[in-house]
Amino acid sequence: MHGIRLYQTTWPEAQGLMQKWGAWGHWEGKCTAEDCEYAIVVGDGLWGMRGDEEPSWLERILILPRGFGLFGGRLGGMQTTLTVHNGLIWRMSEKVFVDVPPELFSKDAGDIYYSLLINVQSRQQLNREIRGYRILGSMDQLAEHPYFVAGSPSGCTNCLAGQVTYSTRAPQWQIDELSDFNFACFTQFTSCRFLPDLYPPAEKWNLGWMFDYGRPRENLPPAAADCDIPVWALGRDFNSVSEVEALTADSVKNDGGSKPQWMEKVNVKVLSTLKGSRRMEGLTVDAFPFAGDTERLDYKVAEHMNVGERYLLFWQDERSDPPMPPGFGLERCGVEPDTAEVRAEMKKGMAMNDEYRDHWSY
Repeated sequence: MHGIRLYQTTWPEAQGLMQKWGAWGHWEGKCTAEDCEYAIVVGDGLWGMRGDEEPSWLERILILPRGFGLFGGRLGGMQTTLTVHNGLIWRMSEKVFVDVPPELFSKDAGDIYYSLLINVQSRQQLNREIRGYRILGSMDQLAEHPYFVAGSPSGCTNCLAGQVTYSTRAPQWQIDELSDFNFACFTQFTSCRFLPDLYPPAEKWNLGWMFDYGRPRENLPPAAADCDIPVWALGRDFNSVSEVEALTADSVKNDGGSKPQWMEKVNVKVLSTLKGSRRMEGLTVDAFPFAGDTERLDYKVAEHMNVGERYLLFWQDERSDPPMPPGFGLERCGVEPDTAEVRAEMKKGMAMNDEYRDHWSY
């Protein structure tokens, strides 16, 4: 799969993969050069996958899971999904999962089977999804690695799971690294027991607590952090950018969180819309810059706007109730000065968007 190049690998090349994988390949609806979502699925039927039916002897031996694991047995599978659009491969998603049998000599009654699951996928934006599947991971991660984010689902029972989402415009060497799996976890006698065992990039890249699971990293001393996410990443990942002028400023108390917090309210005039479909030119609305976060170890400083100056506001249009206006509720890094340099960087990121709406069936 490392031979695939997003926006470059052609429909005939995709058909070659389909012919190679044959019975392991599936698609929903039509599959043409204009639009096709094709999944290659290899794995155990007991995982609920579309692989071969399990032999009866395996079903019987799984009644005694420790015996199955004693001989090196474990269930697992993988799935790779390709999205073809306008004759080229535009998206790719890879999922790998493998069961971890109980420790052979453990006396802990709670030591049972669990699973390692990792999902690596491409998206044209790395902010949370409005429609479609949710992207896990904080945008703060973009300061360290601006081409991908990583997170862990909250509802995983008897499993250690992670999701990595990378930009479709990420450098190819990084896409290859992020889609590097340790397939020896399926075959070696000693079981892999943690996500970094199955997914080596979790060790190379500092993906955060979601991949550690009890193996703590060294804590850094507290330090205030201004926004350090590249402007081009903001332009790529926020779906709306507005040019505004700050008219008046005031402080208001925000009682919505666990602790009341004072925040800045700035009355702004919308001058133009640089990205997004909601047109608000000429409207006067309130903007609420990021108020800071002092409860975290690496706390974030509040962001401000000066009366009389112009800014670019980066925000995510949720199309939620109540509709815009009354105003902008801005996330961290949502305020940037309106300068030629900032605009140039912003346009670099906007050029990375392809506006294709993902519609995953698998």
